[in-house]
Amino acid sequence: MDGEVAGGVSFPPGVPDSLADAEAIRVNDWRAYNELVQLEDHWSLKAWVPGYAAYYWYLTFAEAELVALAARCQDRLDTTHLDLIPPDGLHVTLVKVGAADDITDPELPQFVTAAEQRLAGLASFSVEVGPLAGSRSAIRLSVTPWDRLVDLHERLRTSVISVRPTPAPKPTSRFRPHLGIAYNNQRRPAAPVIEMVAALRDIGPVSVSVDRVKLVRLWRTDHQYRWEECAAIALGT
Repeated sequence: MDGEVAGGVSFPPGVPDSLADAEAIRVNDWRAYNELVQLEDHWSLKAWVPGYAAYYWYLTFAEAELVALAARCQDRLDTTHLDLIPPDGLHVTLVKVGAADDITDPELPQFVTAAEQRLAGLASFSVEVGPLAGSRSAIRLSVTPWDRLVDLHERLRTSVISVRPTPAPKPTSRFRPHLGIAYNNQRRPAAPVIEMVAALRDIGPVSVSVDRVKLVRLWRTDHQYRWEECAAIALGT
């Protein structure tokens, strides 16, 4: 959760020339970030009322190479006005299911069953994470390619709508895959942070496997997102 959609605007605002071309995606990510003039406070930009929680479909990762990549980047950042994402907080946000207060316990298995049906036969796949880029309120790693992730988003979105049509999750056209490593916690000029990130873009990407999706109950505490896993669906089954 790193401010990929704020005020109804996706970031990057435009899509890359190709969803399957890693370089086109990375260029698109970096161009959009490099054009920012002002960075926002993530926690204000995406304000949640105290006690709020919500259900999401997530990708989470435990590969040592990804944890090491995130740590290597974080160790070289000036963390003034940044909240670093811990190793067990690395994730890719897929689809919001709904606010926790609006979804009953008996409904949760319905969302899982619907997702299992839409994902049946969908094989696992790999993506590359890196290099470093950012958004209006976060420092994050590019994730490539997008094509399989976009398909995954559309399937999960459709599954949520089949159980609860309204409010519908954001359209797949606004989905921008990414993996955050730090959240900006103060409004400030973008140029010094972009310059810092630019110096770290020589740190190469790592490959990770997308072999399952997880339904999580998500909340905020101490300028971090935390979650509990409610269900997991293995791909390729």
